[in-house]
Amino acid sequence: MEPSSAVDSVVSILKERDIHAKRETIQSALDESPEGLENLEWVSKHLRPETLLSKEELTLYTKLENSGALQPILREPSLAATRPFLEEDIQSAIKALEASTAAIQKQSATLSQQCDSLRKQMRRQESLDQDRTRDIARLRKKHESGRQNTRSSANELSDQLELAFKYETEKFGVENKRILSGLSTYLKQDDATLASVENTLSKIKFDGNDASTVKRAAHLSTILANCTAEEIRYRLDRLYLEALQNGGQDGDQPIEDDAIIALEEELESLYPKSRFSPKYPRSNSSMSPSYAGSTMDTASFGQIRSRSWNGCILDILIDMTLTKESLTAQLAERESSCEVLERLGNLYHAETTLPLVSQPSSRRESLRRRSVQPGLLLTSTRTPSLLPEQPALENLLRRIGVSPESVLRPRAEDGGAPQLHEKRSQMSGTLQHMEVAAESPLFAHLAASDNASQLLSSSLHADSQYETSLQDPGQQDELARLEAELASLQKGLQALNLDVIHQRDKAQDKFLERWQ
Repeated sequence: MEPSSAVDSVVSILKERDIHAKRETIQSALDESPEGLENLEWVSKHLRPETLLSKEELTLYTKLENSGALQPILREPSLAATRPFLEEDIQSAIKALEASTAAIQKQSATLSQQCDSLRKQMRRQESLDQDRTRDIARLRKKHESGRQNTRSSANELSDQLELAFKYETEKFGVENKRILSGLSTYLKQDDATLASVENTLSKIKFDGNDASTVKRAAHLSTILANCTAEEIRYRLDRLYLEALQNGGQDGDQPIEDDAIIALEEELESLYPKSRFSPKYPRSNSSMSPSYAGSTMDTASFGQIRSRSWNGCILDILIDMTLTKESLTAQLAERESSCEVLERLGNLYHAETTLPLVSQPSSRRESLRRRSVQPGLLLTSTRTPSLLPEQPALENLLRRIGVSPESVLRPRAEDGGAPQLHEKRSQMSGTLQHMEVAAESPLFAHLAASDNASQLLSSSLHADSQYETSLQDPGQQDELARLEAELASLQKGLQALNLDVIHQRDKAQDKFLERWQ
């Protein structure tokens, strides 16, 4: 540095800091002498803007010095080891601060975008929650209406069952009265028939004079046969004489049809009388051909008559036995039907806390005991049907889900009531399940949205194993496939020779030349 320029710089620096100094003194100190050169070197080294205090720093230093706070700082042993701040350090610090500020601004922008996306997601979630709430309210209303419909249907069904029970009970009461009256009539008729049969049997009993009775009957039969034969002969003679007399008077007059029919009827009326005539001697058998076919033994005639009476009585008893068995079967069917209705009524009234159906009367029990007694003479091979022909009862049992055969089984086989109770419990269980399903949360409808919400909330955490992505894996695979196809097409285009398009076709030129 030149001495003149050094003097000017020193004077300006001192003026800036309000330090009054003489120019001549500064010039004398910075002359060309060896000492002046040393001073000049010191000034050029230490009196620089980066080494000197600024005006503000000088003011601060002055205040510290005047306040006495500067001395403890200057006496600090580590002050000499402290490096002063340079302009380069400040610039580097400023650049670092600017870079960090830019990074913070970028992070703030990213965070603001994330906040905006989160706000959008929250608004979307709120709208989804509102839609879900509306759907839940709608489904609850629907389930409530379904529950009310189910209750009304159950009440209607119970009313219908009660009316059907009452109708069937009244119907069976009327049928039972009619059957009992008919049965009493049949029993009275059977009693009268038995009494007449007993009287007949008592009348045809043989006593000790059987031989004399048979002989007398044979004698009387012989006399009757003789009289009948004489009467027949006399009538034939009379008819023969009348025919001769009529033929002699008017031989050419034809016989009237009415007279012929009357004669034939009279002859036919005579032949049945000859069938009961006893055995004639061989001397009288030549009088008429009908006598030989109509004779019979007297002893065999008595046996045949007894057998005919016995067969008639046996037929009457068989008819009575069959009638009694058929009535017994009908009564058994009616009793089983009544038992089924009584069981159904008892179960229904037990469930609905209504009074029980009356028990069967003593007359019904007595008839049941009489109906199960064995037959007197014959046993019928017909097995009574277990199920009576009653469409109303079958429809009723089918509606409640019970087979008629299982209901009408005897009590020893445990039929009827347990199955009805089981079906009733099943229907009650089904109704309870429907009520529980109506009151339960809609997990099946909301499970997908709940899982999506949980996955989204878990993916927003820093330590989540899921990655937040709006891309569809299927679309990514489709894009990869399209890119592969595009690459293959590009390779094919690169392999094509495009110069062929601009080349002329020699074959076409030859063809045109030949035609020209």
